[in-house]
Amino acid sequence: MFMFFHFIVAALFIVFGIWAYVNWSLKASYAIQLSLMFFMIMIWFVLYFSGRTGKASNKEDMLKLQGFMNVILKEKSFN
Repeated sequence: MFMFFHFIVAALFIVFGIWAYVNWSLKASYAIQLSLMFFMIMIWFVLYFSGRTGKASNKEDMLKLQGFMNVILKEKSFN
């Protein structure tokens, strides 16, 4: 789900960029589109740092889960 948000933000950034280019080529105002592109960059940074924070805060749980997986795999090994 989290990567889906990254994909949506990237797609919107591209869409706003195309929209800004079209308005620029038509000699129309494109300030709104550039503002929205900047806003998408800000949202991406928020997603990035919140993901890093979540990953760091759950590292102990990930290690416990890996240990559990290793125990189960050793019990069920076919050797």
